[in-house]
Amino acid sequence: MNSNVTRYQRFALSLLLLLSITSKVFANAENEMAAEGLPHVSITPQLCIIKSDDERCRTEVAIHWENVSGVVCIEADSDSFHAWCASSTEQQSHTFTLDTDTDVHFVLKDKASGQLLAGIDFKTTLVAKQPLRRRYRNPWSLF
Repeated sequence: MNSNVTRYQRFALSLLLLLSITSKVFANAENEMAAEGLPHVSITPQLCIIKSDDERCRTEVAIHWENVSGVVCIEADSDSFHAWCASSTEQQSHTFTLDTDTDVHFVLKDKASGQLLAGIDFKTTLVAKQPLRRRYRNPWSLF
């Protein structure tokens, strides 16, 4: 039992360490892009966890963008999201309800030129199922 606890603790610590490192890498990349004046897009939330293959993820999603000079349009590779265009250059975010059972890739385009400015993914994943424990003793006995 103690070996299982320490195994799970090691796994949890290594996962936290990995998340910490990747968040620092992404934060540095975002700071570099902002410093260079490149278009940047972010999505909240980035991930949806579903219980089974036949379940759909239905959630409020917000897309934010920075360092964009013109009016933008958002397109996606999903039938659940219809292309949308901002009404002015001051608008820097869009919130909507997303209903999907697959990953969705969003792209930010310049409305006037159609030039691709940035892209971002919304991920869906199945919840991890707990492994079944094997019984070491039979439920019956001869004695």
